[in-house]
Amino acid sequence: MTIKGEVGMLPAQAQGPFRPKEDDNKNNPATRRKERSETTITMTIKNTLYRYAITLNNLGVQLLEKGEATEGMNTLREAVKVMYFLTASGPDEEELHAIETQAKAKIHSASIFLTSYRTSPDRVAMELKVVCWDDLQTSSDLSFVPATFGRVSRVAFYLSDFVDDNMHSCDANFDSSVILYNYALAVMALRDERNDVELNHEALLLFKMSFHLLFEMIQKSLIDDVWYLDTPLDRVTWLTIAVVKNLIHTLLLVNREEEARDCQQNLIYIVQAMSAADDYLCHSLSTVSAAAAA
Repeated sequence: MTIKGEVGMLPAQAQGPFRPKEDDNKNNPATRRKERSETTITMTIKNTLYRYAITLNNLGVQLLEKGEATEGMNTLREAVKVMYFLTASGPDEEELHAIETQAKAKIHSASIFLTSYRTSPDRVAMELKVVCWDDLQTSSDLSFVPATFGRVSRVAFYLSDFVDDNMHSCDANFDSSVILYNYALAVMALRDERNDVELNHEALLLFKMSFHLLFEMIQKSLIDDVWYLDTPLDRVTWLTIAVVKNLIHTLLLVNREEEARDCQQNLIYIVQAMSAADDYLCHSLSTVSAAAAA
């Protein structure tokens, strides 16, 4: 017999440290109130942290737009750290409070940096196209993407700042993938600024991590040409293209041509599979598929 809960299918006969013993006073009203209170506090902290991660991502992208690679990278690194603790199992309330304090401090410092920012005539910002999903009402608003991705292009993504009390509007894998991808872009911007080719390897790892999360989403949610996830298919598609194109470019920078060719072929397959689930994508992605094959 199994019991279906919010965290999946759990055996009813499961043993372990979290199963009350028979002689535990589990029906005591005071005990139940305490457990509910602790759960409510933890969820409140997690909701706050999710909002902080999104804010840090968006601040990091703004800093990259202004050519501030170091500050942008540090801000995005904090966003990655927050998302890690949100999705990892086991952080207690004290740890979450510590992460909350650190994230809040970073938001404050990044905001102050942007407020007092003055453009330096010697600073050259990376070529960056920024996409804000909230400003895109339909898939057709993304018509710039096929032309943009005909070549390697750096496209950074803002995240929606709407998070409801139970985080039902969120997809942690998608948002984490966006943050990791933006962080990788920041590392590439710092590489350009410092002319440090060793940073290619760090960026490569981050692009791979971002793609892994996306690929998991696609495998679980795209079944028989039907999309089963709340996150719109077009957003997942464009992000996947951005990640894979930059992954291919970075592989070439570290002289891993064979792996880059495999990624190129995988991009074609992914585009074909995802476009089959959406008529608009099928039409608009034909350009991307052709460019990927070139």
